[in-house]
Amino acid sequence: MESRATARATGRSAAIWDRYGVVGLGLLAPLLVGAPLGTALGLLLGAPVRRLLLWVSVGIVLWSALLTAAGALGLAGFETLRG
Repeated sequence: MESRATARATGRSAAIWDRYGVVGLGLLAPLLVGAPLGTALGLLLGAPVRRLLLWVSVGIVLWSALLTAAGALGLAGFETLRG
C-alpha cells in the first residue's frame, strides 16, 4: 500500500509529465539532472526514442550555448570592472 506522500509525489510527477512531456524533459534534463539520467528517465516513462533523443540533443546545445555566453559575458564584465 502506498503512503500518502508517495502517492502525492507520483501524482505530481505524472501531472508534470502530462503537461510538459518529452519536450520539457528534453530541454530541462541536461541542466537539472544530466542528459544520460534524463534520457533514462524518459525511456522509463515510455517516451518515443527518436523524439526524446531529438529534444535532449536540442537541450544540450541550447544550455551549452547559453552557459558559454553567460561565462564569456561574465569574464568580459569582470575585466571591465578591473579597469
